Amino acid sequence: MDKYFDLKVIIPGAIGILIGGALFFAGLAGAGAAMSTLGLIFTTMFVMLAAQNAGAISRKLSLSIIMGFFGIGVIVMGVSLEASGELRHSPSLFPLAMVIGVGMFGLGVYRLFTNTND
Repeated sequence: MDKYFDLKVIIPGAIGILIGGALFFAGLAGAGAAMSTLGLIFTTMFVMLAAQNAGAISRKLSLSIIMGFFGIGVIVMGVSLEASGELRHSPSLFPLAMVIGVGMFGLGVYRLFTNTND
């Protein structure tokens, strides 16, 4: 139980929740969906780091979850930028974002379900 109250667990968890939450709510307040997505990704990364430092999850599982969240974040950002018309001057960026996002998400899911060692 003491390993969960170690500084290498508490500090990344607190940083992720505080700064990620602030970014998320800044996005909700009017900065846009991209800011909210960055907040969720930031929170996920630091909470996964804290869980990995505590020994609650393995490195493979942590990296797979982060890769999947990054893929979802790229897809959401690409769709939100395309929907708001911010990509009208460079139309090739939307398909590129979709390919990268789906690839990252697929790689995260593939790593999650393969039987390789850490």
